[in-house]
Amino acid sequence: MKKVNYFLVFFLVLTILMPLSISESIEVENSEVSPENSGYKSIQIRFLALDDVDKYNVYFSQENFNRTTDATLHSRILVQDDISSLGKFSSQNTLSACWFSTDGSFGENSIQFSYKDDWGVPIIPSNSTNIVYNLVGLQTNVTYWFTVVAVNGEEEDIDTNFTFRASTEIKDFLPPPLDKNPIYLSILLIFASVSGAFYYLIQNEKNNDNKLGYFYSYPAFLLLCILTFYPIFSGFYLSFTDSTSSRLGDEEIVWFDNYIEVFSESSFVRVTLTTLFWTVTNVSAHVIIGLCLAMVLNRDIYGKKIYRTILLLPWAIPSFISVLVWRGMFQPSGFINQQLGIDSFDYFSSTGTALTIVILVNIWLGFPFMMMVFSGALQTIPKDLYEAAAIDGVSNFNQFKNITLPLLKPTLVPVSLLGFIWTFNMFNVIYLMTSGGPVVEIGGPGGSDILITYVYDLAFPGGYYGLAAAWSVIIFLMLFAFSIYYAKVSKTMEVTN
Repeated sequence: MKKVNYFLVFFLVLTILMPLSISESIEVENSEVSPENSGYKSIQIRFLALDDVDKYNVYFSQENFNRTTDATLHSRILVQDDISSLGKFSSQNTLSACWFSTDGSFGENSIQFSYKDDWGVPIIPSNSTNIVYNLVGLQTNVTYWFTVVAVNGEEEDIDTNFTFRASTEIKDFLPPPLDKNPIYLSILLIFASVSGAFYYLIQNEKNNDNKLGYFYSYPAFLLLCILTFYPIFSGFYLSFTDSTSSRLGDEEIVWFDNYIEVFSESSFVRVTLTTLFWTVTNVSAHVIIGLCLAMVLNRDIYGKKIYRTILLLPWAIPSFISVLVWRGMFQPSGFINQQLGIDSFDYFSSTGTALTIVILVNIWLGFPFMMMVFSGALQTIPKDLYEAAAIDGVSNFNQFKNITLPLLKPTLVPVSLLGFIWTFNMFNVIYLMTSGGPVVEIGGPGGSDILITYVYDLAFPGGYYGLAAAWSVIIFLMLFAFSIYYAKVSKTMEVTN
């Protein structure tokens, strides 16, 4: 037992992670929150503009905070010199509207609607002096803390933070009603497809009892298809619109603009390669470690049940609890630094350490599942084969190569595919450990971001639903193409062997 404990401590010490940038909150004079002017789940904030600012990042939290990493990025206000080609917000009912003035006043006669880009992001001219902004998507009767961070270049200026506290205490007004036509069209297409398929099956079925079975199963199958395929159709539809958090009822069709935006982003290749590296590394480690441990535990060794129980603990404990424990241990004042005698080393400050640690944590969480799957598969292999091979003088390696691997292939292939898809879309480990950080570029994916976590940030709290839907469709097509290719390769290998 002591050896096992030392091994576990050594494993903990080897794990490494990444922290978040600290920025002090500073109250600024002439800043105010106006709940009386708030609308649908919104707070209106007012603050003075600053010189030499490229954008303002708005963070919020239900608890007081002094680090932006302890809050959530709500939205951004861009600052631009050339605004001649931009359109403006044009309606007083616009939920996420932004206003500005250039005369140093918040008066109604001097304030005017800000400009906006194709995604509805507010843009103000560089000569603005005063800014008014509605923060939407908030709960009513809940106190929030906000900070507006001035950003110069790629770095957040920690000396120019504005801090607010407010709550939405007035009655909500409803946003514009959603366009129901896409919903009705999707349901109609599903209904027509399912009905056509069942009609074809019934017409070609000679057994009357089977026809009656088709008739009774039709309603359940139809409902299942609607619940399954409508979200898919809805996602495809949103990917061709300019839908945002403030434009869910009046979005417009932009066709392939979202997809062009995705592929034109400089960070597309980087976050895709990070995702592939993350996935391949984790799945390979899960399979290798799980198979090795399963083969060891398949032998008659003393204390096998105890070892198996200990190795299953990472899988038995809820993952979000384990991840938060690991994150705490790798904080600058956490367990790891204390044991190593290091004074406040920041494991979260660089992409290399952040990505390394999050991979190690996910390996620790995932190998027990593979171990159990392979343990069950190994039980089905007759021991007579190994005994006969041993009598013939076959080495252990050749036994593994010619007996174990071929007979494990029916298990290895599907479980590897399943592990690849799971890991490719693994959200909770990265988001709870690093939130995708550290920051590589403002507005882009962080150093440990993979596709799914970056898409989540685009949608929530970014509010770029159309763009996030386009990313989601691309992720789906990637996994679909990989699944088909993997299935073909696996089938070819089975036929060849």
